[in-house]
Amino acid sequence: MEQEILNSVKDYLKIEDDDNAVLKSIIEAVIERCENETGKAFTGESALYLQAVRMITADWYDHRGTTTTEQLKELPLATHVQSILNHIAISTDYEEVTQ
Repeated sequence: MEQEILNSVKDYLKIEDDDNAVLKSIIEAVIERCENETGKAFTGESALYLQAVRMITADWYDHRGTTTTEQLKELPLATHVQSILNHIAISTDYEEVTQ
């Protein structure tokens, strides 16, 4: 993972010092999820795609380790993230994910 992406996410989350390994693993999982959902490769060059990664990472970081005894429900994505991912998925401005 590029240091620039890590720094961008840390700035977005307002994290000065943290265990980078934990944050990196969350970011990598978010990128994998975005690529699987959209079919488009994340390069870090698109401000829109990067914003979606930051927003989902913020949600997952804030809710890491969350447990409940209530009936489990999927946590909603941050506002407008799904519409961003849908846009990326149908756009021809992004490269397809290669295996």
